Amino acid sequence: MAGARAGAPAPAPFLQRGSGKLGPLCGPSDIRVALVSTLRDVEDQFLQWLEWFRLIGFAHLFLYFDDPDQDEAAIAAARSTYSGEFVSFALNSPELRKEWMSLRSWEKFSPFTDDRMCRQLLNIAHALKRAREPDEAVDWMFHLDHDELFLPPPHGLQAHFQHLEAGNCRLCLYQNFEAAPQSHTLTPFLDVSYFKVPSGRVSKTPLGAAGMEFWAQRTKAHNYFLYYDNGKSAVKIPAQGSEDIAPTSVHVLYPPNNFKEFIVGNMGWTTFAEHELFEMNLTWMKACHDEIVVGAKVLHYPATHFERLWRKYHHLGNFPAVRFGGELVVPASFHLEARDEYLKYSDKTTQQEKLKELLERAAFLSDEEVQSQLETGSVVSIDTVRESLRQGVWIPPRQLRPSLFSLLQRRPSKEAMERMQRMRRMPAEVLFEAVGLLKMESLDQGLQKVVEQLETRGWAACHLGLHGKLMDRARLEASQLKPKMSKGATVIENRVVDPTESPNALRGDWTLFMQEQGLTGPKGPAPTLTMLESALTDLGMQLDPRWCIQRSFGQCRWRWTSGWPSFDHGDVLESELGPPSRGRAGHLRARERGVGR
Repeated sequence: MAGARAGAPAPAPFLQRGSGKLGPLCGPSDIRVALVSTLRDVEDQFLQWLEWFRLIGFAHLFLYFDDPDQDEAAIAAARSTYSGEFVSFALNSPELRKEWMSLRSWEKFSPFTDDRMCRQLLNIAHALKRAREPDEAVDWMFHLDHDELFLPPPHGLQAHFQHLEAGNCRLCLYQNFEAAPQSHTLTPFLDVSYFKVPSGRVSKTPLGAAGMEFWAQRTKAHNYFLYYDNGKSAVKIPAQGSEDIAPTSVHVLYPPNNFKEFIVGNMGWTTFAEHELFEMNLTWMKACHDEIVVGAKVLHYPATHFERLWRKYHHLGNFPAVRFGGELVVPASFHLEARDEYLKYSDKTTQQEKLKELLERAAFLSDEEVQSQLETGSVVSIDTVRESLRQGVWIPPRQLRPSLFSLLQRRPSKEAMERMQRMRRMPAEVLFEAVGLLKMESLDQGLQKVVEQLETRGWAACHLGLHGKLMDRARLEASQLKPKMSKGATVIENRVVDPTESPNALRGDWTLFMQEQGLTGPKGPAPTLTMLESALTDLGMQLDPRWCIQRSFGQCRWRWTSGWPSFDHGDVLESELGPPSRGRAGHLRARERGVGR
């Protein structure tokens, strides 16, 4: 059990423990979940951060203070509030640095200890080693900063990790949601409830694309997220006697020496979608669909007050964009833009004014923008943190939206199928009978017409605008180009692309990219079958889970069902039920706009 015990060895001189009354809320037989964090300048909401992890059921927090003198008051307040069983404080000192030298990762990182990320990695390895000792033993370890929170799924922390262990998961990578404040606040855990949705979860519709562009055009680097978007992870602590874990990334804490075992055993899970793993070079991970996994997320509050932003860049100063001897290059980003804005001016008042303007332009939302971005799906409301901290008990989050996978997994019972077969049927009218009408230039209007049909009549069917001759041309071009492609080459718009020109070329596969958003037609881009099916599926599932989507070559067919999906394999779609009531239609319209997600 983590914390001081009777008869336990005396703590190291750099290690302090809490002496307060508030201890962990997990039971003796629960899975013990912990986190490690390297901290500096935590004065704003440190106790709220600690309390959140206590309320959701964490067993211990391994805290490493990079500048303990600056945070002396915050450390004292936390020590007097929380017990040694729940929290421990490792202070940056010669004694701690001496222990770094015994770590497996020391040889790799010893030349770069002036870099904070290097110190983070050494502290992570040190905490993982401590976590295997009997007096500090835990089962799982996160790495999170003090502007990050882990949000369990509605099922709870224990149910989530029981599910991971039952599936032999040993590492789970979680997507991060980035805070979108409306005003400057130093207590965002209480004041911020809107978050940008990871790009892979934004609807693949023109409306979703507009939402992402709304954010991207606010920064010079055209970033959607201001800071990282590749998630944070938790790793299973290996048994006593196993080789120490020495992570090389603050995001994915996999043990490099056991990498092959992770791949063969399918032990690395993630809440990222499968198509995103290719671009992240994480194809060895398993993309999960169950809500008990994908309902968990990391909430990131990186930029919520200009003073906090100024303190960050005042400390970092003119930091280099190339780190770790060239192994890490910071790309064009809001991070570099804020650094440069700070360095332009020498007096504090002007620096703060300029950073305030930058922050408000890049990150803040007005009331009108909140509503519009909720409609696009680029922003969601998550208020469980605020309500939990106010009430002093964990309040499970509302499910943002059922996953498409879970909806498609629903199957009717035998009785339900028999009842459905007895229902009245009538032929469905096909919308857009002329092939090719649902093209890029009319996609918004086309999708809107589909929605109106679904709401008023209860069914809709339409051609997707995929012209047969266009498909023939695509197949011909692909067959002509494939023999000319060397292994690992990528072709976009019939041209071999160098990785230095486009990040898409880093995929290193044999895929022919006719275009990023569609096939290359003689008159410009037209939507691909896959893209339109994805858009219509996404739209339908947002309307109501009772919309069933049927697929056939070149067409997408929809119908209203009574709580279960059903599929016809014939050429003619038939409506099983009458149209929904007007009350239901109004509800569907609200859901389509993003209200109540």
